[in-house]
Amino acid sequence: MTIYDYCAHKNPQGTAKVIASYGMRPVRTNARDLSSQIKYCAKQHGGDVLKKLILVHPDRELFEFERQLMVAKEKEKEMSGASGCGCSNASGDESKQSADVEIKRLQESREKSESDSKLLSQNNLIIGGVIVLGLALIMKK
Repeated sequence: MTIYDYCAHKNPQGTAKVIASYGMRPVRTNARDLSSQIKYCAKQHGGDVLKKLILVHPDRELFEFERQLMVAKEKEKEMSGASGCGCSNASGDESKQSADVEIKRLQESREKSESDSKLLSQNNLIIGGVIVLGLALIMKK
């Protein structure tokens, strides 16, 4: 499954918006047609389509987390190699500790967002159940 297929299947509305932003009329009949249209847009307009597609990608939080993690690791490398002599000093240790703290903070925020999404799913399930029970009571009367 390509990124085009995945986005068209998991987020057809977002994919349709990307297609529409290039002046095409999105076909909303099925995910396969949307996928074909977004592939055509990518062939015509190149990397700009991919940049917009990432913004509507269903797993964009994962991309953002990965990017933040890479930035934190780059900062750690810069700080550890800043002295140029390869020796360890107090400021190098402090920068490594701050990078480690940043990585831990990013991991905790990811875990928190995962638990929040599970909570939202549970709440939606409960609300759906209440609605079904309400409709059942209404239909019984």
